[in-house]
Amino acid sequence: MRRLLPLLTALSLLCACTGTDTPSATPAEGSYLLYYLAQDGSPSALDSESWTPVAGEEDLPRAAVEALLDGPDTEGLTTPFPAGTELRSLTLEDGVLSLHLSEQYDGLSGISLTLANACFTLTLCQLEGVDALSITVEGIENESLPRTLYTPDQLLLQGSEEELVEMTAALRFPRSTGEGLGVEYRPLHLTGEASLSRALLEALLEGPTYESLSPVLPQGTELRGVTVEDGVCYVDFSQAFRDGLPEDEQALRLLVYSVVNTMAGNMDSIRAVQLLAEGQPLPARGGVELDGPLDPDPALEKS
Repeated sequence: MRRLLPLLTALSLLCACTGTDTPSATPAEGSYLLYYLAQDGSPSALDSESWTPVAGEEDLPRAAVEALLDGPDTEGLTTPFPAGTELRSLTLEDGVLSLHLSEQYDGLSGISLTLANACFTLTLCQLEGVDALSITVEGIENESLPRTLYTPDQLLLQGSEEELVEMTAALRFPRSTGEGLGVEYRPLHLTGEASLSRALLEALLEGPTYESLSPVLPQGTELRGVTVEDGVCYVDFSQAFRDGLPEDEQALRLLVYSVVNTMAGNMDSIRAVQLLAEGQPLPARGGVELDGPLDPDPALEKS
């Protein structure tokens, strides 16, 4: 199992979700906030709902984790946790709550993992005696890496217009050999009002920094807009994108799925991507169906 490493670096302090549009920034006495993803897909995408444990609950940390994994009741919130994720065990010692989760959690990566870890951290560090979290999958840690603890003061999920948020994204580019897609991990610096989806696409437009990867989008391509609706990300490029699409089917497939896999791989709110040019759908070309939403193709990332 891989170690679950933090991918979000705080540049200032998050104080009990200050600056976020939470339904209840101050819960009633005896209640707590459960943190989930807001469905707008922005990088400042955490919101919360109030939760009141059963009176006399003896194992409050376990009850809070299970309530969080059950998912939100509030419209406009969605769970960041993969379906089937379960709590295997937990221990609280010297202020550190160690969560041992089922293998489904190991399917998260990049920003999706960052936000899921943040939801656990902000929720559970409200509990008395819990100062930090340690998260493992099936109880397995990588002994060659230092133990990673998650605390609220490591997290900045929404800043002011001047404050920067650094998030590490997994960008997909064609390998220089032409054999599938490779991944480049790159920090994205965002303001509190920035769009994560736009930042990902602009990073693709900039091209890779790894020598083993190749630029992907046609020269002169500009991003006209991006929206996410009902799990589909609509990416609207300029006419230069359509004009520059390669004739070779494999090259076209790598171009298309570098966008699709990047967007879906970094944002849980995205399950499919439709590419547009000047607001218009693209016709099928070279055996690649471009006229509708495309699901990610992880097979292209296998060496």
